[in-house]
Amino acid sequence: MKKSRHLLLLLFYLFVNHTFAQKKIVLKEDFLFKSNNGTTGTSRQERIEGKKQALLFRNSLGIKKNDSDLTNDTYTEEFQQGVILEDGRKFTLDKNEELIAYDNDFVFAAKTHWHNYTKEIHKYQISANSLILLQSLVLSNYECSVQYGSKRLLVEDTGEGGGASKFDIYTDDFKLIATYSPFNGYYDFSVYSINEKYILLGTNPLFTQEHPEAKITLLERETGKVLKEILLETQQRIDKVQLVEDVILVNTHSSDVKNFSLTAFTTAGNHLWEQKIPKTPTNFILQTKIVYLLTSSQILSFDLKSGKQKIQRDLTEIFQTNLGSTNQLTVVEGKSLMKDKYVGLLVASPEQEKFNNTTLIILNSKLQNEGTLKIGDSSYLPVIFNTTKGFSLLQENKRSNYQINE
Repeated sequence: MKKSRHLLLLLFYLFVNHTFAQKKIVLKEDFLFKSNNGTTGTSRQERIEGKKQALLFRNSLGIKKNDSDLTNDTYTEEFQQGVILEDGRKFTLDKNEELIAYDNDFVFAAKTHWHNYTKEIHKYQISANSLILLQSLVLSNYECSVQYGSKRLLVEDTGEGGGASKFDIYTDDFKLIATYSPFNGYYDFSVYSINEKYILLGTNPLFTQEHPEAKITLLERETGKVLKEILLETQQRIDKVQLVEDVILVNTHSSDVKNFSLTAFTTAGNHLWEQKIPKTPTNFILQTKIVYLLTSSQILSFDLKSGKQKIQRDLTEIFQTNLGSTNQLTVVEGKSLMKDKYVGLLVASPEQEKFNNTTLIILNSKLQNEGTLKIGDSSYLPVIFNTTKGFSLLQENKRSNYQINE
């Protein structure tokens, strides 16, 4: 009799807590898109994140023979990319034109010209119903990589011998403002982060170089001027770098890939702290005072100024508690919600070009469960952005506004 009573109390407790958690996330407005030409109503949301949002999509068109390669039988994937805006308008780029970034009514894209081995960068302005080409920039090396952030284009040049050799920094109007070479010759690979004040680079040298120390470089965003260079220990390799206000976060691993660390520096180059971590992070979730670090199996939180580890939870436990399953689930994106009050984990089972069982799990600052929002299967990963009273979810066919009840 006592066991039955205890079981009933336990079931009641779980039901109440599950129901409470689900009711914390309340749908306030749904805007359905009419064939991606606009919404069924006028949005009344107030965004607290400054820039406009868009869903960036990519459709595979299959594998085809590369007709431009006359000497070899090579095959490449053909694709088509584009953007879906908050109001439902959809804009598609030319076939095989690579989408670089969307930035407040502007789209940056790259087209590779195989016949002369060049890459052409395009800047489009979004009009009512079309993309208007404003400017083009032709780069002589078709293998170069192009990144964008805070109105700066970062072009990393590569060489025939492998590796890269330099960065060219352009304004969003394609004006070259600086060139930077981290090493004398080629280097292995790099990572970057850009905010309104700085460009942060993490570069790894080739092991054959005379001084094989990885390097962190801080540049002034406005001019491209080098402000600080920091050399790491010989055996460290940089995986990720991240700017959080005036703090530099660097994730490294040892050359034998047995030890992993998260280190913080000031923008003046002073060492703040270092913490050993279990694995290479897949994502950072940044808040004013706390940084959340996601690995393939855990979420950890650290105090940004001191480096003290605050909380650690296994993702399998979070999946099991919120979804009742861990089957092939992974965190595809992490997001700070409602002015750093909550952490949102977008979870799915990726399969080829589809995200199955997509769900948003919301945790509080102590990484305790606060609620779940089941989104379902989707071809494109939804976009989450903050509003004054909650958040918006932008999907292929609609935008939904949610409120989190306190």
